[in-house]
Amino acid sequence: MSVRLTTALTLTLILSACASSQTELVSVSLDRDSQAHYRKVLVLVISGDQQVRRTVEQSLANRIGKTGTETVVASQYITGDLEVLGVEELRQQALQVVLKTRADSVLVASLLRDEVREEYVAPQASQVAIPTVEPRFGPYVGYHYDTVVTPGYFTSQREVFVQTSLFDVDTGHVVWRARSKTINPSSLQQGVDDFSNVMTNRLWNDGMLAGGRQGASQR
Repeated sequence: MSVRLTTALTLTLILSACASSQTELVSVSLDRDSQAHYRKVLVLVISGDQQVRRTVEQSLANRIGKTGTETVVASQYITGDLEVLGVEELRQQALQVVLKTRADSVLVASLLRDEVREEYVAPQASQVAIPTVEPRFGPYVGYHYDTVVTPGYFTSQREVFVQTSLFDVDTGHVVWRARSKTINPSSLQQGVDDFSNVMTNRLWNDGMLAGGRQGASQR
């Protein structure tokens, strides 16, 4: 019985480890006493990277808008690096946008941490059927089994943790908060879109949005 090192199989295993991005909710809390179903949401993302900020705000606004709920994109009114602003200054700027647009709620998303974990996958051996042709009263196809050995390798998994909070404009209180984890985003847009879908569906299911149901469960 021969032992073969199969590069193709090794590549298949490595590629299968690089799965597409997936967002999952780590925790969700909401004010059970709140009866509000918000009709106009100001979407605000706190990030020092302006491209990231605009991309996430627009994606969330587009996704929430599909439920029939109105949205306001904060970056159209508040420019610059929000991470350098103090809490009170940021609150005042957001309040000015709320007064101008008449939003009844503010959805704030901020990065908690972005990390890469490396894991080692040990070598594996498996039996693979190999067809053989033997001249027994004409061509005869049989099989023998070879041991295929795949070497060990390292795989990386990126995990992006985000906290998303929904504030009631009238009270200033947080009525809904979620912490999420996005695994292995293949690109900024792909990871953001997946994140926006999960957040919007949960906001809808928790009764935070007052829009029509059309599009609420579309992905």
